[in-house]
Amino acid sequence: MKKKHFALLLLLPFLTLNKITLAYDASATKASSTTQKTTISPKMAAFNHCNQYIKRLYQNEFTFEFPERPKGVYQNKSNFIINASAKVISGPDDFKNKGYICRIRYLFKNNYKRVENINSWSIIGISGLEDKLIDLEE
Repeated sequence: MKKKHFALLLLLPFLTLNKITLAYDASATKASSTTQKTTISPKMAAFNHCNQYIKRLYQNEFTFEFPERPKGVYQNKSNFIINASAKVISGPDDFKNKGYICRIRYLFKNNYKRVENINSWSIIGISGLEDKLIDLEE
């Protein structure tokens, strides 16, 4: 009888610690998965917003395929100039690679917490996709 009580006394701290550890681990995993948010650099956000603007601007005329990264992004405080190219598709077998320049301004100066929100940006202009297209493959 004493051996059973002794075994239970040894088992009790182990079970208690195991439950505490599992509860802590579950709460830590839940907290880290909810707080873990992918952040994007201001330069990549500017590139993505320019691409979305171009898609909306020409949505009735063309379909676009954009690369993952621009050729270059130049930043002066909250102003960005994007140098990139896009595959402009006007039909099943009709497409061309076109270069474009996008000038975009971030409206919240150095507070880059809202870069993913399109309303935090103002498109100043796009060039290269109008009638005077810049052909990269010709």
